Amino acid sequence: MSIAKTVSAAIRRYGNSVDIICGEKTVSCKAFVEPLRRRRRMYVNDSRFPIGYFDNEYKLYIGDKKYPFDSNKDYFVRHDSTVYTVVASEDFVVGDESLYIWAILMPKRELEVDGYDSN
Repeated sequence: MSIAKTVSAAIRRYGNSVDIICGEKTVSCKAFVEPLRRRRRMYVNDSRFPIGYFDNEYKLYIGDKKYPFDSNKDYFVRHDSTVYTVVASEDFVVGDESLYIWAILMPKRELEVDGYDSN
């Protein structure tokens, strides 16, 4: 069995139940969703995270390579009744083979209407 198949089998067997939402389409699958803890400076897409970015509301997502996130679309992940926005994601590749998709998730927030711009 290849490494990619082993990783996919582990995610399906031990992962959390999640829903991936993109527009009107929802896919139910398994993925690891854990609190994102900062141990050292982290850079994603060569961008430095602002101070206070890591407050354990953010999650690390590790999911099956069959469900990549297209950077041109808005994706959300529902886990334990909380909906998260996909902030950044990439394939984790070893050699020429994609093993899994990792992403940073943040809780989805609705815009607050404060009446400031309304007449």
